Amino acid sequence: MIDKINDLIIQLKSIDTVQYDVAENIMRQILDEFDCEIATNTATDDVLKTTQDALEYYITNFNLWAAYAKNYLCGAQNPKFILNDVDKQIIDRHNIRNRGTAKEIQTDNLLPTPFVGNLKTAKFVMLLKNPGLDVEDKKRINHDNWVSAVLNNLKSPLGYTDGMLFLRPNYQTFVNNTKDSGDKWWNRNIKNVKTGLNQLFASDKIYEHVADIELFPYASVLFGELKHNTELVTTMSSWFFTKCLIRYVMGRGVPIFIRAGMIDFIPELQLYKVGGKHPYAGRLFTNRNMAHISAGNLKQVDTAKDAQTVFNELLLQIQSVK
Repeated sequence: MIDKINDLIIQLKSIDTVQYDVAENIMRQILDEFDCEIATNTATDDVLKTTQDALEYYITNFNLWAAYAKNYLCGAQNPKFILNDVDKQIIDRHNIRNRGTAKEIQTDNLLPTPFVGNLKTAKFVMLLKNPGLDVEDKKRINHDNWVSAVLNNLKSPLGYTDGMLFLRPNYQTFVNNTKDSGDKWWNRNIKNVKTGLNQLFASDKIYEHVADIELFPYASVLFGELKHNTELVTTMSSWFFTKCLIRYVMGRGVPIFIRAGMIDFIPELQLYKVGGKHPYAGRLFTNRNMAHISAGNLKQVDTAKDAQTVFNELLLQIQSVK
């Protein structure tokens, strides 16, 4: 099986980096081969490493968002605040039904944010629905520093040196807005995780060890239930790329926190929960009844363990990520 994966990687590396459709087809085959391996309990460290190498190559070289950022910077991106015409058509269809409501997707002068952080150094990842939006969010999204940082992140998703922007010590100075609550949201919702990270790493470097991946990269005041947004999410041009980011994180053994309903959109996460067949199974978490993550409400997907035990396991898993 590993020979088949290696043959596919050779094919992947032989094509031009603008052949996005061809590359996606090859990468799908590589992941299918990997999944066949683990389905039969025959996956080895070599198979995992080889698949990780393929994912890293694919994400680095066939990154639609990197092309978007390059075009944006040189003024050639059209539509400017949407990845491409495919995404624009999907958003337009959605907005016809939701115009003037909190569910309307807003793309005028607002950069999409499909992920934030350094996925090569992250030891904890939150998988969220989509970027939220209020008055202060709009100010941030239009700030020159934020625009520059987001574009750089889009170009270098696996090795972004600024890490999780919301957790940087100088965040409010960075966005030049003391009313911006982005850092407060993150610090509040992962307060206990941060405490655990502080015990393991230098406290001023926490932003290097946390990342965020969004199921849907465009902002709205309210996203609503996932089950009502199937087409909106799964027909995006960058959807497979988003799944590859998640698969890459899984291959590193990074614990992932999800909200209810996300496994329906990313079936691969079935492999990552307790009882799954991924080499790092058991590293998928959700909450019991609150938005934030703490020792009192954390749940390991598909277990009935008490929250404190689960939280302790999460910290051990964070410590073990290479």
